Amino acid sequence: MTTQNPQIASTAELLRTITAEAIQREDGAPRAASVSIALESRDVVITNRWVEAALTYRTPLFGADADLSAPPANVAAGRNSISQIAGTVVEGKVQIRDAAGTVLLSEPFNLGLLDMNHADRRLTVLRKTGEAIAVRVAELR
Repeated sequence: MTTQNPQIASTAELLRTITAEAIQREDGAPRAASVSIALESRDVVITNRWVEAALTYRTPLFGADADLSAPPANVAAGRNSISQIAGTVVEGKVQIRDAAGTVLLSEPFNLGLLDMNHADRRLTVLRKTGEAIAVRVAELR
């Protein structure tokens, strides 16, 4: 597990623990020799309602779904809603290698907003991420 940002070090450590436990439950003797996860974060101001919904939902986004750089046109805000939301988005990449070092899977993922204003979704998102990675490891058996 790697991260260059001390602000998300605790998130990285918790994800490492959750993922290791999920892999053990899902696939006690995985073929993969190593699973590496790299995390990074960035502060964002979101004005697109579709992107806001994707980044605040209680599930991680994997693969092509993790790239939110070309969202649909902005969805109009309701009468009582705010016009923008600010926060810290945590993104990552998982790599699964076999004993020879061959990359079996390399996939980006997006954990969405995980700052203090969105802490209520942190544990759920990390648990679902760990479980999704464990399933990927088991499928490579």
